[in-house]
Amino acid sequence: MKNYFTGFFTAMCLTGSLFILMGSRSQFHQDIIANSIIVPNSDGSMTILDGNGITTYNDEGKVVSTLGKKNDEQGHLLLSNKDGNTMCYLGSGSYGGTLLTYNIRGKETSQLGTGKRSHGGLMIYNRNGINVAELTTFDNGDYFRGDGGLILNDRNGEDVWVQDGRKEIK
Repeated sequence: MKNYFTGFFTAMCLTGSLFILMGSRSQFHQDIIANSIIVPNSDGSMTILDGNGITTYNDEGKVVSTLGKKNDEQGHLLLSNKDGNTMCYLGSGSYGGTLLTYNIRGKETSQLGTGKRSHGGLMIYNRNGINVAELTTFDNGDYFRGDGGLILNDRNGEDVWVQDGRKEIK
């Protein structure tokens, strides 16, 4: 009987050792390749990681954030409210970076960015999306002057007051 117990005990130890050794393999994987990864959250929202970036949806299925690339391969961050309306856009473009903000009606309210001649600018829009103020670097089209400028427009977007870093123009 003692031999049966010794044999049984030895078999249990060997079986236990086998399970321990099999479970101790490295959990590190070199690469994980998938078309997309969907992470559902307990509140009904979800996050999707795919070839274009990371998109977050609220519990109503509306997109509330996107981090990724646009069709032209430029990177961007897009933030939306709970209804899925775009509120803020941060992106790169052909000339440099751009930050755009929008009101609840979808109208652009501000723009901070880089122009095609590598100059900076800040544009302010009224609630209807019409440009009413601009702080920029003047460029007359033929050559780049580089002087700072301030432009104030009326509610219809017509220039009312223009001032550059050198002298008043209008």
